[in-house]
Amino acid sequence: GRTPLHWASRNGHLEVVKYLVSNCADVDINATTQDGTTAFCWASWQCHLHIMRFLRDAGMNFYTVNANGHTALHKAAQRGSITACNGLLIRLCGMIRGG
Repeated sequence: GRTPLHWASRNGHLEVVKYLVSNCADVDINATTQDGTTAFCWASWQCHLHIMRFLRDAGMNFYTVNANGHTALHKAAQRGSITACNGLLIRLCGMIRGG
């Protein structure tokens, strides 16, 4: 099922996301739903760039693939978020180059 972090990320509640990640020791930022979707994927699906940035900076694995073979990049592209797609592609290119 979805965790409070999934719901807060999906709905764009940055302060709640920050609280959960910073103050709740049992919160796994890489936790997935039954189909393998992370909080980062939910944020990208809804184009919540502020949540995506925070989770990325908190160390989330943002290239997790869900049961449908989708990553956060797929979700952002499905919603037509060019800004989110560009940010994810730039980050991926940096990882490939070792940066």
